[in-house]
Amino acid sequence: MWFSMWTDEDFCAQEVFDKLLFCVLIAQPAMNYAGVQPISMRRWRKALRHGGRIPPETAVEEALARLERSRYVFTDEDTGETLVRSFMRRDEVGKQPNVMLSALRSAAHVESPKLAYVLAEELERVPLPSIAGESPKAVKLRDNLKRAHAEALAHLGTLTRGLSEPFPEPFTEGFGEGFPEGFPPPGEMEPFPKPFGEGFASGSGQGEGQGVISPSVGTWVGERSAPPPDYCPKHPGGTDEPCRACQRHRERREAWDAERPAREKAERRARIAACTDCDGRGWIDTDDNSLRRCQCNPEAPKESA
Repeated sequence: MWFSMWTDEDFCAQEVFDKLLFCVLIAQPAMNYAGVQPISMRRWRKALRHGGRIPPETAVEEALARLERSRYVFTDEDTGETLVRSFMRRDEVGKQPNVMLSALRSAAHVESPKLAYVLAEELERVPLPSIAGESPKAVKLRDNLKRAHAEALAHLGTLTRGLSEPFPEPFTEGFGEGFPEGFPPPGEMEPFPKPFGEGFASGSGQGEGQGVISPSVGTWVGERSAPPPDYCPKHPGGTDEPCRACQRHRERREAWDAERPAREKAERRARIAACTDCDGRGWIDTDDNSLRRCQCNPEAPKESA
């Protein structure tokens, strides 16, 4: 279904950079089956690099705003979430019962009222899959789908009570005069640090932090983004001299630290919602009628005194 977007007149008329960003978003392992994923500027910018240079964060923010005007992607910087609006329909989620169940459970964890409003409209366009048979498994799956559908709509309805379009555009506080369009010229892009400050993990499950579940294969992949460097590539150990590049790096690190709790919370919700071992609950029933934590829901480490 995704191939059809390249014959869609409206999509093909979008800025080249915006189309590239859209392709990056739909390929992210952190995106759940509802089309929602946490904002991950550093990872997206790295995927959008041109040769040895990466676009500034403002270029990605401006592209997200343009994609929202065109109703392809909706972003809520307050909750740290972004939604590819047509993901469920284009990926034919409604034709796959277990995938649809995961999408509904993910929808029931959305925090953004704006994204909830758009997602509720999308759910109305995606019918529940038909499940034939009266086997215990088929009956259970039908019941789970109906219950998850009702819970998702109730959650989205609560979030969107009193809300209406048009929505405020994201990141507007950071835009200056002369709203730029498209991909910035190479001379205006930031050089990519060498060696990579973050890098790509080789093998599976490497890197710091907890992996996320891939919506396409249902396995643990990738790792959380490492913090951005405190200083520019010319001053890896810092400098006492004034340096605008170092100042920008410090500001990005401060923003990364401030966003980390919300980002980790969103990643945890995505892991739990996509887990098939516990059916998106985070807990597993045991034979003695008690509960144990699922691997997708590890206990938070206790802070040392």
